[in-house]
Amino acid sequence: MAKRRKKPDAAYVNAVAEMGGRCFRCGRTAAQKPAWWHAPFLIERSHIVNKPRREDRRAVIPLCSFCHRVQHGDRFDGFKHLEPLSMERLLEFKRFYDPDYFDLEWLQRHSVRRLPEI
Repeated sequence: MAKRRKKPDAAYVNAVAEMGGRCFRCGRTAAQKPAWWHAPFLIERSHIVNKPRREDRRAVIPLCSFCHRVQHGDRFDGFKHLEPLSMERLLEFKRFYDPDYFDLEWLQRHSVRRLPEI
């Protein structure tokens, strides 16, 4: 019998809207799709840590589709200079913009690498 997947809590499901519906990196909203972007353009939950992956608001920040793809290593013409955000920067964004859900100890338990002190 297949294992039932736990339904994510409301804080995770509503995280993007509750954090302002903007990309933490570039500030775009879903309505500000770049003219050259020929795919769905959303503000997505981007996991800061994912080992193991958790559907928990403490583990995510909002990034637009473009910035999320850059975070995963994709490169785009005209934007080859953009590098993924460092772990320090991701943690700074989380602590500053979503302080009620910033928990460094929890994040460390869900990361295979040692997280930096910020």
